[in-house]
Amino acid sequence: MNKDRALKKAIALARAPELHQQRMDALLARIKQRLPELEKLLVKIEDQWGEEDGVYRLYHQSYKVFGLQKFVKTAQLATKEDNRVGQGFESRRTKSHC
Repeated sequence: MNKDRALKKAIALARAPELHQQRMDALLARIKQRLPELEKLLVKIEDQWGEEDGVYRLYHQSYKVFGLQKFVKTAQLATKEDNRVGQGFESRRTKSHC
């Protein structure tokens, strides 16, 4: 996200704190709804080969760090919004990784 766009977003949230609170409440509700699934994912991530190995490989700039993507994508899907608000992030993420 460029600086101007980030600044505009910060200003918009400052002017409408209720919008920010609504988004945070919605995220918390999705997390609570999918808590069992997220707890199972946490067990997998906390495994030595999930978290420790991934951090080690990231630090040493190994291409094998891409193995962590499955954990990140699973967590993202578990907390993803079901409406158009989440689509902006997804499209920016996709464009930046193409």
